[in-house]
Amino acid sequence: MVLSIIFFVLGILSLFKYRATKEKLFIYIALSYFSFSFIIGFILHYLFV
Repeated sequence: MVLSIIFFVLGILSLFKYRATKEKLFIYIALSYFSFSFIIGFILHYLFV
């Protein structure tokens, strides 16, 4: 869960570095990774608790 937050922040920070047509790509990668890791973490938490 911590890693997903770190990657999400890195994705947001990369937006400020590369303000171009890559913006939406970085947003998509960051959000998709964050949501994916959140879902996986939720499933694992539900299974083991």
